[in-house]
Amino acid sequence: MRGQVTPAEVQEEFGKQKDTRFGAHILVTDIQISFAQQSGLLAGGRTREQALRMARDVVRRQESGESFDRIAADVNKKQDRSFQAKRIRLYKSGDRGSGAAGKRGMTLDRDAVLYKHAAPLRDGDITSPFETLSEVHVMRREGVRPARTAEEVRSYIVDLIARRKAREWINERIQDEKYVRLQWPLPQRTDK
Repeated sequence: MRGQVTPAEVQEEFGKQKDTRFGAHILVTDIQISFAQQSGLLAGGRTREQALRMARDVVRRQESGESFDRIAADVNKKQDRSFQAKRIRLYKSGDRGSGAAGKRGMTLDRDAVLYKHAAPLRDGDITSPFETLSEVHVMRREGVRPARTAEEVRSYIVDLIARRKAREWINERIQDEKYVRLQWPLPQRTDK
């Protein structure tokens, strides 16, 4: 499928995503602690107050001289999806360019809030704990990364388009009866 990708398709895809996935962005390490709203299910079994206490503990550990990278590694060792540290890219438009919302071109309010907190920081600075709808965040700004050129990401875009075309081709063939035929009852195995 890579051979069927045209330069025009590559340029079109780059144009669609040059302000999100391939644009200038701020790289941050985000420690997020999920909590439950009052009437919702408990995320990780914790309340808002417990999440805030955990976030203040992260800040206290960092202020006492412990490395933020070590704290983030400790968080991820727990393998708790409601308390995790991850490195993310934040774009001015508020859309990280990944995930379901990024694929649909939507702007996530949560990402806009994260960008707002990361933008005024200097590289290496850490935010104080702040809340989104159901999470408490503590972020360290890693730095600003420049936009990538079409030439830098050309092979990635070709792969992206080729995978999309392959999925479409498979989906068309699955629906065509001459390519997929099930015969009932299925023949029995005769291995001995």
